[in-house]
Amino acid sequence: MSDETKLIKNQQLSFNDDFWIDPKLRRKLEKVDILQTRLYKHNALTPDDYKDMLKDADALYNTACEIVDYIQEESYPE
Repeated sequence: MSDETKLIKNQQLSFNDDFWIDPKLRRKLEKVDILQTRLYKHNALTPDDYKDMLKDADALYNTACEIVDYIQEESYPE
């Protein structure tokens, strides 16, 4: 994760009441939930599963970075 996407340690963020029901943020959080489910559902792994898991892990990482960026853009320090 780049320095721009990292929250400053102990940074206080303040959000308006509608922030957590924001449809854009909800879609990103739902995508994370779906990707996590796909990543952790594998019981007996095959080589093809590893490729799929790597793609899912990469997508999960990228989505998490997008969420942090979005939160930083939409929030403001107290």
